[in-house]
This record gives sequence, structure tokens and C-alpha cells, in this order.
Amino acid sequence: MRSHVSARGHSLLSNSLNQYKESLGEFVAVTQMSLAAVTDGGVAAYFGARTRDPVDSTDARRWSPRTAAKHRSALNKFFRFLVQTHQVASNPVEHF
Repeated sequence: MRSHVSARGHSLLSNSLNQYKESLGEFVAVTQMSLAAVTDGGVAAYFGARTRDPVDSTDARRWSPRTAAKHRSALNKFFRFLVQTHQVASNPVEHF
């Protein structure tokens, strides 16, 4: 039983890491700017262009609000790490 829990935990961790990589990779590819140059407004525009309006069934944007929240969480954690390691001055996702 213990190996099953361990394997499941590894699978969940692997899935989380893959999701973080996907979120960060897409953000970097789309914004094409240095991480230090990312602003609150840039983050808002990025998410605004991708997140569907939950009450508008004709909205063709890619992400549901729930998916957007997952991507936001990944970016927020990444920028928090960058601030803690003094690689950027502030977290532009923090107040979005």
C-alpha cells in the first residue's frame, strides 16, 4: 500500500510540474519580454485575451475561469520565487 501512495504522490507531483512548465512556457512565448519587464497591466492583458466570460456562451477565448486561475497560480508562484531570489524587483501577478 505504501508504494501505491508513493507512486500516486509522484504522479501528482509530475502532473503539477508539467502544468507549471506549460503555463510558464506559454507566458514567456506569448509575451516575448524579459521577466523583469513584465507589468501588472501586461499580466492583466495576457489573461484577458485568453479567459472566457463565463456568462457569454459565444465567447471563443481558450480558457475557462478555472483554467485561467491555474495558470495564474503557476505564474504567481514563479514570480514569487523570482522576487525571493532577487531576480526581479516585484511580482506583477500578485495584485492581478
